[in-house]
Amino acid sequence: MRLNSMVGNNPGHEALETEIERQNYTRAAQLAESLNLKNDEIEKLRYQALCQMAALYRNPHGIKALAQQYNYSKQEVKQILVEHAKQMREKGNSRPLKACYDCTTGKYLTFEDWINHCIDRWHKL
Repeated sequence: MRLNSMVGNNPGHEALETEIERQNYTRAAQLAESLNLKNDEIEKLRYQALCQMAALYRNPHGIKALAQQYNYSKQEVKQILVEHAKQMREKGNSRPLKACYDCTTGKYLTFEDWINHCIDRWHKL
């Protein structure tokens, strides 16, 4: 992922590129905000951070914290995650969407089932 507004050898921009290369999207989104990058570029990084927290880490508390930080409603979060799952499937990257053990339910949940479970429990997180 390369950002359009990144030009020059600004140390902040170099740090941002490093975080993106490391796939540390939560930190990259914070850096992008502090560098006053364009809103669409910040949103791309926020989207990546939220999707990473959900699809790869399956961390409901993490996605709620990010949603609050980014001022996303739970419906916006669900819409973003469902769209992300669709894009992953289209790209042939369905491994993160497969069933994983969820310690709160004691069951193996697909990513879609996990999203629904997470959204249903949103007020308890």
